[in-house]
Amino acid sequence: MFRSAWNGSANVLTEVGSGIISPTATNEFVFSYNIDGETGSEAFRSFGGACPTLSGAPLNVSAHWFNPARSGTGYSVQLFPDDEFHAIFGYDALGQPRFLTAELGRFGGATASMDLLQVSGFCPLCPRNTEPVRTPIGSFSRSFANGSFGNITFSGTYINGVPGTWSANEGVQPLGGLQGCTP
Repeated sequence: MFRSAWNGSANVLTEVGSGIISPTATNEFVFSYNIDGETGSEAFRSFGGACPTLSGAPLNVSAHWFNPARSGTGYSVQLFPDDEFHAIFGYDALGQPRFLTAELGRFGGATASMDLLQVSGFCPLCPRNTEPVRTPIGSFSRSFANGSFGNITFSGTYINGVPGTWSANEGVQPLGGLQGCTP
């Protein structure tokens, strides 16, 4: 397992531990890890299934996406007929990895804008005493063209002691395969 940091123009990877994925059922697994000498595990299950329709055709874009020119950053996208969820993998002003989200309680069509959210209140090695809190810190927009992403644009300024701004205006390509439309 590696921790990624941003040096101003590229990511730098440092080995920090190991992980094991153990399937437990169809579309479910337990991820056990050792990070910086601390151990833990978390159960996961599939978040996706089914695609929205755009221009009369299923839009199969649920996957991980990135811009090869900014390898080490990227997006995890889950689209449903009635919801959109985007996770943004970026960095703060100190080069530390940060995760932002954008969600729309419906499918937004060919173009959509939504709040860019900073999530706080939980980490894998921390006790989870309350639900994570989402705070708007900027805007996120995306477009689709020809059955795929046209562009992703966002800008957000971190809050609550996290320094810096993370922004992008870029085309993206899949990092691996697409999820498909079967629920």
